[in-house]
Amino acid sequence: FGLVKMSDHSIEKIKRLIPNLSSLMLKGGEFFADPTNIELLDYCSDVNPDCHVTSATNMQKLTDKHLKVLNKINDVDLSVSIDGTHKIYDWIRGGNFNRTVENMERYYNETGKKLGVSITISIYNFFNLHDIIDYFSDKEYVHNIECKNIVAWPRWCSIQKLDKDVVEEQMINYMEIFAKSKYKWAKLKDPQFFNGLTELDQGRTWDKRVYFQTIQYTKEMNKIRGFDIFDHVPELKKMYKNEKNA
Repeated sequence: FGLVKMSDHSIEKIKRLIPNLSSLMLKGGEFFADPTNIELLDYCSDVNPDCHVTSATNMQKLTDKHLKVLNKINDVDLSVSIDGTHKIYDWIRGGNFNRTVENMERYYNETGKKLGVSITISIYNFFNLHDIIDYFSDKEYVHNIECKNIVAWPRWCSIQKLDKDVVEEQMINYMEIFAKSKYKWAKLKDPQFFNGLTELDQGRTWDKRVYFQTIQYTKEMNKIRGFDIFDHVPELKKMYKNEKNA
């Protein structure tokens, strides 16, 4: 569809509403990449600084201007998209995990506002979700972790196309991991964690075409990223080892 830019007329219509809003959610792409978001927030900080502002970001880019505007709004709730740690994050997000963490820490240190962590589950991180939770659970700058979004499309990266037994076995592993976790709030019975995993279609069957699509896509992305994701997710390597180099 190409790039779509909000018209000046549309921006002005939004601005007319802002003084009377109790909540403002900004969506539609990377939060910090769209200067219109910062323009609207700057206006909000002048006319309605107590408005509850929410948005999602990859936290790859954080400037002094962003911090200045966000500091002027009293109630900001940003959710950071984190789909892995270290190399798994770099492969999935195409960004830099260390840069994201540094920006999260900087945001908190300069605004005093904590951040949420939002995990989207795919085959590439399904076996490493506990690594994300363990990494961020004791971070002072994080106020909650959500693990409830599941990739449905494209099918070749959705756990909905994994064998039922594989998913169930991993869920049992997570139950055992979090039963022993020092973070007692991070349990599967907590609705904010793994919401929907137990409701996956139990009648799904192995799809050979999707299987080979996964192999092909992964090989292409390995070339783009410059390293092999299978080396960092041994469970996937085991599942696809016979065809990985096909």
